[in-house]
Amino acid sequence: LFVFWVIIMSGDPSIDHTEKPMDFAFLNSLVASDNFPPEDPWLSGMPISYYYFGHMIMAVITKLTAVPSYISYNLSVALIAALSGLTIFGLLCNLVRAAGKSTRYAIVIGAVGVLTLTIFSNFEGVIELAHHMGWGNASFWEWLGIKGLSVPLDQGIGLFPDTQWWWWRATRIIDVIANGVSLDYTITEFPFFSFILGDLHPHMMAIPFVIMCLSVSFGLFLEKKPLNWIWLKQNPDTILLIAVVFGSLGFINSWDLPISTSILVLTVMVHILRSAHSGDRLSFIFPSALILLVLIIMGSLILYAPFYFHLNTHVTGIEPLLSFGSRISLFLISVGLPFFLTASFIIVCCKHQIRGWSSLSWNAYLVVSISIIPPIIWLLFLIFGNSTAAEFNIFLLAAERLLLTTPLLTLGGAALFLAMQNQIKTSASFALIMGSTAMYLLAGSELFYVGDLFGNRMNTVFKLHYHSWILLSISGSYGIFYIFTRTQKQQLINRVRLYTWATLCIVFTLI
Repeated sequence: LFVFWVIIMSGDPSIDHTEKPMDFAFLNSLVASDNFPPEDPWLSGMPISYYYFGHMIMAVITKLTAVPSYISYNLSVALIAALSGLTIFGLLCNLVRAAGKSTRYAIVIGAVGVLTLTIFSNFEGVIELAHHMGWGNASFWEWLGIKGLSVPLDQGIGLFPDTQWWWWRATRIIDVIANGVSLDYTITEFPFFSFILGDLHPHMMAIPFVIMCLSVSFGLFLEKKPLNWIWLKQNPDTILLIAVVFGSLGFINSWDLPISTSILVLTVMVHILRSAHSGDRLSFIFPSALILLVLIIMGSLILYAPFYFHLNTHVTGIEPLLSFGSRISLFLISVGLPFFLTASFIIVCCKHQIRGWSSLSWNAYLVVSISIIPPIIWLLFLIFGNSTAAEFNIFLLAAERLLLTTPLLTLGGAALFLAMQNQIKTSASFALIMGSTAMYLLAGSELFYVGDLFGNRMNTVFKLHYHSWILLSISGSYGIFYIFTRTQKQQLINRVRLYTWATLCIVFTLI
């Protein structure tokens, strides 16, 4: 993987566009620093106020290998891409092996995960190809609403578009265009784009470390004993290690720390639900999960306290999204294949398990509460909030937003409920937790956003969709394994035929 990405990076090793100069400045500042915090490369005498641990790791490797920083910069991008593939390969191999399957199965599904995370893009590439081939009329492209693709072309020359940086549009899909002007400017970046672009940015450098944290969570999920008070007292070293690992995320890319910590806590809660006796569940779940959460958060903050002492943030809080949201068509284009793999996994899993449910337990009511509280809070802000919502038709806005978020929250809730069931294997349960979290993150970016210096949801969509892509790649790849092993050969063939014909019909309709 490293050699492959080094070859790719050698095609354009220049560090002179997008955010490469900024990341290169950070790398050089860390290489040259004699003490910490490192000096800001623009403001002499001032410390860097940014999550720079990823740059610091690459700076240490640069100094240890005595490689010039203008070379180590591109090698660092290749290294992160390779580590991303390596970590998801390892996690998926362990998931498959924990399900009792052979190493051959594990290697195949691990390879699928590598492709899904590091090679696959969203569906905008298909749209670009259709536009390049001259398919569709002006009305279709105007309705689709991707900026830069509003005018139909005659059939282009060659297989790929020849306009400069045509591939950039894949990260600018979700938008509201009025007279050629972007009203809801968002970023929908994904790992393959990040590696090709070559910005040594925190969200990209965090990928292997995020998956490492997920692997730690899976290790806890495999514990045979309940993760209760007794376990907490017997494993202080494990808790300290978790704090070190998870705390690093706040230093590498602060957006990933609360998400990964939430996944860890959710994993612990589901583990306790699956392992504890029904009469002890409530008494075990919340105190144990709360203490574990407090210990990890406090440990992660204390261990990395010198970094936070010099960090200035522009975050103003979480605010309701009461203006533009994502159109369903553009949303589905942006989330790509991992989303559909995960959705299929959840739906098939529901179909296999629903026959065994004689009645709904309190788990179902808990999941329903988790799923309906966010849209209820958003609706209250929409109705009673003093905001820009007055500029819109409230009923139309609510209908459009709920039309997208309701299926996402339903899928997320169904996945979480399934993960709590004892008849679901441990590895499948963990994969469902990944898929559930991703669905909640995607729905959350349509209801709320983190207020910052941009004053809009651009950064929220960027970071939450990016993290969701990682989770969907894990859950969706495992879903392929689950569906393949739980489906008879003839049923599998029939489904492949059905999906093939459906795809051909859609393509024919577009043409």
